[in-house]
Amino acid sequence: MRVKERFRLNPTPGLHPEITWRHVDTIDSTNATLLATDTPLPYLLSTDYQTQGRGQRGRVWSNPEKSLMFSLAFALPITAEKLALWQLVVALTLVEQFSQTVDTQAFRIKWPNDIYVNGSVNRHQLPSHPLQSHQLLGEPLSQKTAAQWGKCAGILVENQLGFRNKVVTGIGINLAPVALSDTRYASGYVDIGCDKYIWLVQLVNSLYAAWQRFCEAPYLDVAAYAHYDLLAGKMISAVDSKTNQTVAGVCLGVDAQGALHLSNETGIQVLTAAHQIQWEE
Repeated sequence: MRVKERFRLNPTPGLHPEITWRHVDTIDSTNATLLATDTPLPYLLSTDYQTQGRGQRGRVWSNPEKSLMFSLAFALPITAEKLALWQLVVALTLVEQFSQTVDTQAFRIKWPNDIYVNGSVNRHQLPSHPLQSHQLLGEPLSQKTAAQWGKCAGILVENQLGFRNKVVTGIGINLAPVALSDTRYASGYVDIGCDKYIWLVQLVNSLYAAWQRFCEAPYLDVAAYAHYDLLAGKMISAVDSKTNQTVAGVCLGVDAQGALHLSNETGIQVLTAAHQIQWEE
């Protein structure tokens, strides 16, 4: 790993005093670096550019210049099985923070780890960066849905068990329009209206508080999640990444364990994060 370090602030004004923050100009992957490196915990690693950023199931995470990319590493005092639920708690924390910051945009959670925005959606623009011509910026959408909602943030939760025993939560947020080369995808951005690092401090404090609550009582506020659920009531199809089998039906929402419920002619289907979701408006 080769990085060019810009600054290290500890303590940082406004940031929780227990968190160490390191920022680098360029890095391969903030998640991969924190998983492989011994650091004090909790630890925040942010960057301006990732050369090997990735999302769920190994997908490439788009890396526009005007974005916010960071990973948070926490000690892992709970079982690894709870981490699938943690990514939903992260998604809820993000969308609540976005909604408090920006009153001109609407935000929703696309289960299990994406945030979508209505009010700043970009579609099929010519790429402004050579890497963006092949990068995955969102899920395939119907024509109607794509005109309304675009992906503005993604979450990747990973853990390192054994000697280090920690959980790393990686987050990428679009803060400006992102060029697209594929008409099947839509992206959006969060118009925060302030310095992104000031906003990052507020966001990280909220995430750390959420993690502390989660360690004490690992549960999801289902009612709060339902308020921001993008898929509830929509016809969706889900492909199991392990078996490649597809199931379709109407999304009923998320349960307290973080599973997605789908209703079709055969009954209620319970989906895990191993499923890839597509939907219709």
